[in-house]
Amino acid sequence: MRKNFNLLLTLSMIGFFLVSCEKNDTELDENLKKEGRISFSLTSLESELKSSSIDDFSKLSNAVISIANHNSDSTLIDLQELKLFRIGEALYTEEISLPEGDYELTQFFLQDSANNTLYACPHEGSEQAQNVQNPLPVEFSVAAKETTPVAVEVLSTKDHSPGDFGFSYFEIGFVDTFPLLVNIIDAETQELLSGELEISADSSYSFVKAIDAVMFNRVSVKDGIQSYTISVDKEGYEVYTERFLLDSLKAYDQTPLTISLSKESSSLSESLILNYELNSNAFDFGIYGYNLDVSNAELCQDRFNRDSMAYSFDGQSKLTLYDVPIINQSEAQSLTVWFKTTESHSSREYGGVLITILGSENGYDGSRFSLNIKNGYLRGNYGDGWLDTDQEWNDRLTSETRYDDGEWHFATFVSTGDDGLISLYADGVLVGQQVPLRSNHDQLEGLDIKIGGENYRSFFNGCIDNVKLYDKALSQEEINYLYNQQ
Repeated sequence: MRKNFNLLLTLSMIGFFLVSCEKNDTELDENLKKEGRISFSLTSLESELKSSSIDDFSKLSNAVISIANHNSDSTLIDLQELKLFRIGEALYTEEISLPEGDYELTQFFLQDSANNTLYACPHEGSEQAQNVQNPLPVEFSVAAKETTPVAVEVLSTKDHSPGDFGFSYFEIGFVDTFPLLVNIIDAETQELLSGELEISADSSYSFVKAIDAVMFNRVSVKDGIQSYTISVDKEGYEVYTERFLLDSLKAYDQTPLTISLSKESSSLSESLILNYELNSNAFDFGIYGYNLDVSNAELCQDRFNRDSMAYSFDGQSKLTLYDVPIINQSEAQSLTVWFKTTESHSSREYGGVLITILGSENGYDGSRFSLNIKNGYLRGNYGDGWLDTDQEWNDRLTSETRYDDGEWHFATFVSTGDDGLISLYADGVLVGQQVPLRSNHDQLEGLDIKIGGENYRSFFNGCIDNVKLYDKALSQEEINYLYNQQ
């Protein structure tokens, strides 16, 4: 495994070449007044520079740079070689002169005596650009009698094509990376697949790479981050997401990390009516495209600790859409939602609503299919209309376990229709079931979608993610599949 080390490449203005002015100074003399003589010095950020810690450092022979005028196609210096001189632990380039003005550093790399490029700065848009903070091109200005620092990070070119490098008082840090071998397979056939790989670490690091259907795909990953989230997306397959600690991920430098993808259940995808992933927005990716209005809800981290990939509700916020046709409420349907809360919601008359499909704004003699939290317990609600039989407005299933523990939980509410059963699941486990006493009304038109609250008596406090409505009664196997795959 190869390590890149931080080096500080310092460009110093050696001094300005001053030409004495007299009345008969030539035009050349005036131009020379505006030039600076420049040299590069290369020093280590480590307390000591040892040949065993910086691969190929002792082999470096020259630097190669390209510089262009800013906002112009004009190239001022094109692949000019600068000799390197070693003094103790530092390296210096020969001096060059540059007129004052605005420029762009377009290339910079270090070579050995055989003109092999050993280090380079990646250009913006290249594969290795994700490993540095400021890829090329780098803008800078040269002013008379002034030195302008420009920070540039460089990477080893071993096993990679050389990137582009820079100019004018460089601070070049060699970013540590490590190799990751990876492949993707079909979970059933074990056939190699292509796909889109995303590696992220909270909000500080993220990049996407196309993976080929081969056994060994090599990816360079930025070192020094405690944990990484790896996601793979491929059409026709369920999205794979898993977290890895740094040491665990580094173990795949010789043997590849094999990511197994399961095909999407055709019955599930065909039955998906409403699909609110809540990834940075409240868009509906179901069949209708019913995007919701956001009222005071804020984006938050999801269960994979990814920023802005779920919504947070503060007891006064909600996502809503009113009076739209969705599904016949008297027929089979299923709601699923991920949620997290630390509040019992005992102070609210109707608890805290997670998701409601509602056919009557006032809650009288209308249709209702919803999930909420009341006194810390998960509850499924079916139908709308007062019955003396149970002294309630809804058929209600309530869990025996509290879910206000601040952890993410997966809730599922299933109806087989007015003539069947209603069933409540928490984290894939059946927690309640009964034959409904009420009819849910043969209502398709004029339905409301409400996430996070119906009114002041039912607002939710906590986070909600991945709200889905299916036009079928999900089986236990399908619920388990969704719970383990989402």
